[in-house]
Amino acid sequence: MREARRAARCIPWIADCPSGGSRRRRLRMREGWDLQAQLYMDLLGATGRTAHGIGYFCLGDGTLMVHAQGDIPGAERLDGDVSGLALARLGEIVAGLRRGIVPLNREDDAKAFDKVGIGAYALEASPLVSAHTVPGGAP
Repeated sequence: MREARRAARCIPWIADCPSGGSRRRRLRMREGWDLQAQLYMDLLGATGRTAHGIGYFCLGDGTLMVHAQGDIPGAERLDGDVSGLALARLGEIVAGLRRGIVPLNREDDAKAFDKVGIGAYALEASPLVSAHTVPGGAP
C-alpha cells in the first residue's frame, strides 16, 4: 500500500548531470538548440511514458536548469521551445540525406555553432572532418 501511494506521487522527470558549467548549455537552451533534452523526452515517449520536465544539473558550477511544468525550488527555469531550431535543422538534414544529399561542413560552421552554445568538437579535432570542409558559411 505504501509503495502504491509513493508511486502515485512520483512525477517522471529527466535529468542529466554534465560535468561542465552552465553558460553554454543555458545559451543553447535559450536559443532553441538543445537537441539532447528533446532526445531524452522522445526516448521516454517511445516507452509510452511522458516526463513533466527535463533538467540539467551542471556539475562544474552547481547550477540546476530546468524546462518543466511548475516551479522547481532552487532551479533556473528556462521557458520557451528549447529545441525547436535544432529539431528543424535536423529535419532538413535528414530530408536531404533521404534525397541523396550529403552536406559537408563549411569553414564558418564552428563559429555559427559557438554563437548558439554548441561545441564543434568534431570540426576542431578530426582531421577527417577538416579534410572535407568546404569554403564559406552556412547555406
